[in-house]
Amino acid sequence: MTAPQITCAVLSKSLSHNRLAAYSVTSDRDSSDAVARYLWNLALSAAMQPVLHTLEVAFRNALFDVGNEATAKSPFSTRIVPSWLDAKPSMLASQEEADVTEAVQRLGKNPKRHTAGHLVGQLGFWIRLCDSPYEQGRPNGPALWPLAVKRFPNCPRSERTRVRIRYAFDEVREFRNRLAHHQPIWDTSVLDMHVRAIERLRWMNARLAAVTQHYSQLVAVYNAGPAAWRHIAESSFVVAD
Repeated sequence: MTAPQITCAVLSKSLSHNRLAAYSVTSDRDSSDAVARYLWNLALSAAMQPVLHTLEVAFRNALFDVGNEATAKSPFSTRIVPSWLDAKPSMLASQEEADVTEAVQRLGKNPKRHTAGHLVGQLGFWIRLCDSPYEQGRPNGPALWPLAVKRFPNCPRSERTRVRIRYAFDEVREFRNRLAHHQPIWDTSVLDMHVRAIERLRWMNARLAAVTQHYSQLVAVYNAGPAAWRHIAESSFVVAD
């Protein structure tokens, strides 16, 4: 079957000239190199996703479990979801409380979705739970820190503080956002970020980190380079008007 084809002009119109220009370098032979680099970037993003996904889910579950532990001896009532996240009155700071309210609304009226697991999956504020309002001593709790430190048993001692853990995971979050907004990552230190993401997963679960690293395709995709996608660019994406 003949591959479908598209002209440079049509491709540029849909993706924007400025976006495609971000994938050009002065040594390019022709426009096929830029398109190949764009396709390579897509492959890098796809290969990085499983690592970032695993890290994010493990991180949010670790902090949620700490919250369960921190509130285990603190009787409280809940609004809709039986969880310390949806406590009444809320034990969260105002911004996080508002996020929970919106998340519960998104869960809808089906009681089968009114579970802690469904709520956790709707929330994206986990880095903010590493901020100072969640340290020991906050009167209305939950005091997640320094209790949460033990959820990172393989973290180097010099990094085993609320502030350092927040910085380490926020760095990965910023990279994930760059990837999610379809920005170029081919010209960033993507291999270094891959190493750091695996390492931070190891802080929480060494076995999970080892399995994730073993099956990750990121290094192979990176080493293949844009040349591995040039034949696709030549056959489908770069055709003269």
